[in-house]
Amino acid sequence: MKIYLIRHGDADYDPAKRIQGRVDGNLSAKGIKQAELLGRRLQMYNIRKIYCSSLTRVRQTAEIIGRHTGIDCEIRDELMEIFLGKWEGLDTEGRKALDPGFYGKWERHTEDLPYPGGECGEDVRKRSMKLIDHILDNNYSSTAVITSGGVIKILLSAFLDMRLERRFRIETGNCGISIVEYDYEGRQFKILAVNDTSHLENMS
Repeated sequence: MKIYLIRHGDADYDPAKRIQGRVDGNLSAKGIKQAELLGRRLQMYNIRKIYCSSLTRVRQTAEIIGRHTGIDCEIRDELMEIFLGKWEGLDTEGRKALDPGFYGKWERHTEDLPYPGGECGEDVRKRSMKLIDHILDNNYSSTAVITSGGVIKILLSAFLDMRLERRFRIETGNCGISIVEYDYEGRQFKILAVNDTSHLENMS
């Protein structure tokens, strides 16, 4: 079976802040166009089931996809973006000011550190893999999972048995598609594509 891991479209959010986490927001005009192009592409994949998180930008992306595929989205808490705790909505200088030592350690990405008052990658892996196990148990053949970049990086790392701090080496662009195939006989995941954004090439 195939699982399509898809990041939401561009959101109305101050890009200078750089780190959004669970700070909510609507899709921007650009994000809506990205989601429309994504939805058109997904028509060719015979998607049987769509899951998404409850964040507005994610739900709006899933709803647009649903209009193209004819499939309603099921909201699942397991797909919520990683909780950044005290870092939520802060710019780089604000994050450094909270604890310069911790920021420097986090920036090196040599271990899976929990965000101050928030989650670590392992927390997200545990909850998001519960949904993946549910998908595998039901064998929907082709399933789309619409979520945030942090969750996708963690899932891809988990599928490859990578250390979770290495997830920051994976790129997940807005409305990018990562395709994962599960081999039931071999009981293993295979990564077929990461962050495919070719459907966005004609955006003006």
